[in-house]
Amino acid sequence: QAQGIDRVVLESMIADIAVLQEARRMGLTASDQMVRDGIAAIPGLLGPDGNIDQQRLQQGLYDMGLSEAQFVELMREDLIRAQLLQTAQVGAPAPRTLAAALAAYENERRVVEYIVLPVEKAGEIPAPDDAALEAFIAANPESYTAPELRAVHIATVAPEDLMAGIEIPEDAVKAEYEATIHKFETLETRELQQIVYPSKEEAEAARKLIDEGKTFEDLAAAQKLTAEDTALGTLSKGDPTVPAGAFEIAEGSVSQPLEGPFGWVLIRAVKVTPGSVKPYEEVRGEVRDSLARAQAIDRIAEMRDQIDDALAATDDLAGAAETLKGTVTLKLREIPAIDAQGQDASGKPIEGLPDGSGFIADIFATEPGDKSGLGETPNNVLYVVHVDAVTPPALRSVESVRADVTAAWIAVEQAKKLKALADETIKTANETGLAAADVAKALGLDLHTSEPLQRGAGTADILAPTVAEIFKA
Repeated sequence: QAQGIDRVVLESMIADIAVLQEARRMGLTASDQMVRDGIAAIPGLLGPDGNIDQQRLQQGLYDMGLSEAQFVELMREDLIRAQLLQTAQVGAPAPRTLAAALAAYENERRVVEYIVLPVEKAGEIPAPDDAALEAFIAANPESYTAPELRAVHIATVAPEDLMAGIEIPEDAVKAEYEATIHKFETLETRELQQIVYPSKEEAEAARKLIDEGKTFEDLAAAQKLTAEDTALGTLSKGDPTVPAGAFEIAEGSVSQPLEGPFGWVLIRAVKVTPGSVKPYEEVRGEVRDSLARAQAIDRIAEMRDQIDDALAATDDLAGAAETLKGTVTLKLREIPAIDAQGQDASGKPIEGLPDGSGFIADIFATEPGDKSGLGETPNNVLYVVHVDAVTPPALRSVESVRADVTAAWIAVEQAKKLKALADETIKTANETGLAAADVAKALGLDLHTSEPLQRGAGTADILAPTVAEIFKA
């Protein structure tokens, strides 16, 4: 009272009531949607999913001693007042007491002492019998279900299958090399340093000092620049961030004033690594293959209708290949088992499959006994698939996953033993009033102290679900 706080609070309450009455007299209202948006705009109230975190809201209301209905009405009144006062901020201001409660909730940190129970404390776990493993597999089907497998025959024709039979004249190879020589070029690189000046005149004056015997380091020191400040790093010829003249000076020399993107500069070439071009003989085969592949793609495109007709005339891929013999060779392949990830029955990737995701998608979109339409991969491989048989998803046998399922079963049993030990230890400590340090000593283990824990965030040692339980205590 001596400081007049009670008077200030009273005057603020009277002002709020007066503004609210005037707003209502003017017919101003706040819809339910406006109230919901206003609540969502309160800092710290949204969860990671972008929706109102009900736990945070209820905690704030509890700390304020408000019901949800009372809080909604307060928010509605604030919104009505805000309309009259033409509040410029986005959303509605939260009631001060709620904002403080939410801030305290959001910024709360907790430090805990904890004991880590090593797996050795679980003791020896007897090996499970097959009945236990079968039950474990049945209880965890997501981990032990073999995926659907399909037995298929495929027929393909790829540009690489035709390239060997395509002749490319030598002069065409040389012409292509000259036209695409940039592909075989390694650009010159330079390690550069730079000093920027406000004007051309100042850059020219600095360059004159170089002519008179000053060093680049002297010029940098005059501007209180370190070697790190002047370093541009290693750049390739043609880099747009430096003037072209930076690539015309000799190694170790300083340029004349150059106009760069950020003003007039002097540049020093610290080190020059010359560019190079791979000679024709070194890349002749690569260039020839590139031309041959382009022609092969064209030939496949020209024959596509003929290939499609041959495939449409029979369900037998071998018969279609025989029909096309002498025109194009369809490569036939049998795949006894393939899953939707392109793996075989043992889970190993199948080598040499056509590229792209469409190929496997077609396998699993085709009915058993049917063949797919003619497909094409991103690398211009034509393919057709015949689905011979389908093996539905099924639980794996104990024998096929014995090592993995045994290890998982033992891990679960160890966890049960450790949980029982932890529960018993907690019960004893609570009944006897033992301090955490004494509990750790009795177990022969170390007592750890956590870093400050934040609500909803785990650490390297304490996972987020455990942190959530800590904040419920």
